[in-house]
Amino acid sequence: MSNELVPANMFNLPSVQQEKGFLDECFSGDYLKRIQFVGKGRYVEKDCCKAGSYVVPKSRDEVEHDFGRQITLVPIAFRPKAMDTSDSDNLVISYDRSSAEFKRIQDAPSGSNCMWGPTFLVFEVSTGEFYELFLCNKSSRKASERLILECLPISPEQAKADGVEPRGPVPASCGSEYIEKKGYTWYAPTFEPSAIVIDNFPPVEKVKDALDKFFDMKGSSIEVAPEKSSGRAR
Repeated sequence: MSNELVPANMFNLPSVQQEKGFLDECFSGDYLKRIQFVGKGRYVEKDCCKAGSYVVPKSRDEVEHDFGRQITLVPIAFRPKAMDTSDSDNLVISYDRSSAEFKRIQDAPSGSNCMWGPTFLVFEVSTGEFYELFLCNKSSRKASERLILECLPISPEQAKADGVEPRGPVPASCGSEYIEKKGYTWYAPTFEPSAIVIDNFPPVEKVKDALDKFFDMKGSSIEVAPEKSSGRAR
């Protein structure tokens, strides 16, 4: 895809290649809404959406917005995240892959209410808003490779070091696929680079404001969630 779709100074935004996203800190109080991929589970059982949909959660039993099974996102930046939701009023969140807390969550058995994976700052085209997208199970983590390798921006400096061409953020066509394996069925997300022209992409100043929210961290790898704040990413 041509870099001409993105302003040249967008090359310098933080992305997977930059260390800033791996600091051992947490978000401040100014939160981004989050987009969640629903492969199965409670939202489907409550008729909030179909399996394989992308939604903006409102509460445990409600969604604020259902995008359906197809959505266009522009990934801007990425960082690792691990979360223990065993106590819904006291969420444990870590962004430091080398910390004991992150490793404990990463090694937790299936069904333990622990999740980990890459989390992205994304621009959603139809709403014109920024969100967090946390890809936190095995199928989602596998699918995230295309977002990381093919859609995140690459600065000229990093491109030179890696022997590749620099690029701005590349839009991603996000869908879903039905999986049936060993008697189990579920939906997994899919991501494909897209040549769509984004005519409502915000100016660099607004992108940097969103990045400040995404990387606005307190210096602790553990935080306590406010009461019933499931619709906001922390």
